Amino acid sequence: MLASLIPIGGVDGGDFLAPQGLEKPLLALLGGFSAAVVYRILQRLVDSVESLVRGDVRDTLAAQEQATKEKMAEQDVQNRLQLAARLTKLQQQMPSAQDPDAIAQELERIQSDLLTPGSYDEKGIAS
Repeated sequence: MLASLIPIGGVDGGDFLAPQGLEKPLLALLGGFSAAVVYRILQRLVDSVESLVRGDVRDTLAAQEQATKEKMAEQDVQNRLQLAARLTKLQQQMPSAQDPDAIAQELERIQSDLLTPGSYDEKGIAS
């Protein structure tokens, strides 16, 4: 492949690598000894063309990171809404509460849920 791709000949058209007719076989022989280098050069060329087509890896990672942050922020909002609903329910129960210990226990559960995020389900019930 190297013998076909690399032009052989001096500025004035004369041969500078080998006597007449030996330059291509000599270049092919040298290419055979450096097959790993030739492979790496071709692989980098392929990788460069591929990155132009599919985009930069950093852009893909940044988009995935942004999506994860948005998902976490949405989950945080959901958790806060669930907590607010639990507190509102508890607040409505307080005037007619006959058992202050039950309210205290519910407040302790809510406090525990605040300290361990993700420990309650979508209905706001501690798991």
